Amino acid sequence: MGSMPRTAKTTKQTAAACYAERHAECETLMKRIAFRLDVHRGCQAQEPANWGYAGDLGRITEELAYILASLRRPQRCGCQRTGILTMQKQNVHIGTTYIVKVSGTLAKVRLTREHDRGGWYGTNLATGREIRIRTAARLRSEAKPAQGISYDEARHFVDKIEF
Repeated sequence: MGSMPRTAKTTKQTAAACYAERHAECETLMKRIAFRLDVHRGCQAQEPANWGYAGDLGRITEELAYILASLRRPQRCGCQRTGILTMQKQNVHIGTTYIVKVSGTLAKVRLTREHDRGGWYGTNLATGREIRIRTAARLRSEAKPAQGISYDEARHFVDKIEF
């Protein structure tokens, strides 16, 4: 006795639909982050001498800065694709701190001097090690200092969130 062959129904998801889903996920995560930051602030207020809370926010700020740097890359946006690197040699300055891909991870690196054969030497701020950056292509963006928001601004965002 023969069985009927199975036909699998496959639906192809479009890039636009996938983007919309992931964008909604990102928005939800940002709302959850804002809520948890508010809770974190409340806990810190109960233990103002505890340096652990400041350490938590230092790490979180650094990770959020990496996320922000990945969203600023114009070569990802088709409407702005020009074939030009995000960072160009003439825009690189000694003494400035940049987000750089080092051993597969993003790190803050302060450029210390130029290399004789092109490129630069810099110091990885996380490890203190000196590294060589051969081209501007390894520089993702300039590392801007984190800009804080006031408690009232944070409270305004959290009050808008419905859970």
